[in-house]
Amino acid sequence: MCIETQVLRIISDHMNLNWGRVAGVLAGPKREGWFMSESFVAISQAVNPLDPDGFSVYGEDSLSTILTSIRWNSSSGNPRRRPDLVGYWSAHNNSLAFILEAKLVYIDETNIQSTLDSLAQQLENAHSVMSNVPLIGMVFIASSPNPTRAAQEGVRDVNNLLADTLSDADGCTWVDGQPGRILTHLDQVSPPWRSFNCYSTLAISARVRR
Repeated sequence: MCIETQVLRIISDHMNLNWGRVAGVLAGPKREGWFMSESFVAISQAVNPLDPDGFSVYGEDSLSTILTSIRWNSSSGNPRRRPDLVGYWSAHNNSLAFILEAKLVYIDETNIQSTLDSLAQQLENAHSVMSNVPLIGMVFIASSPNPTRAAQEGVRDVNNLLADTLSDADGCTWVDGQPGRILTHLDQVSPPWRSFNCYSTLAISARVRR
């Protein structure tokens, strides 16, 4: 299994397993950082870095710090940018396994395209600084407690925008071979609070550039 598919499945399984907490977060203020923290936890718990094919994951290091740690040089891009998550192969002298950049969008937002454009810029910069590393662009697609459109329709529209923004022409493909779908345990679920009666939906889509 390729590294980007493994990462996507681990994060998706973690969100499904913790559906009640995810539903509660989606019902509150927009918290993109929470999803990255949970993704870090998910990968750290699921992968043993001591295994032959294991890897470790870190976040919030600048690209310049990463370059120093792996003894690479780069003459282009902005090395001061900080990727959301970075994976390191443990058995390959800490060489890079992947770089992950992610966004959270709600299907009834009006600025989804600008958010995806920002994601594309982050991936393009990472590619300029260090090529030949799998670059994962992940989007958490959520419905608010009272979405204005059907969740399936909203996810489909965001997937179409993502495919156009991180396009085949730019060398991007769908992780796991297909657009993201609504997670089974997060298909219109309510937070486990007796006083709160709303429903949330979550899909995770990802494109990779190699």
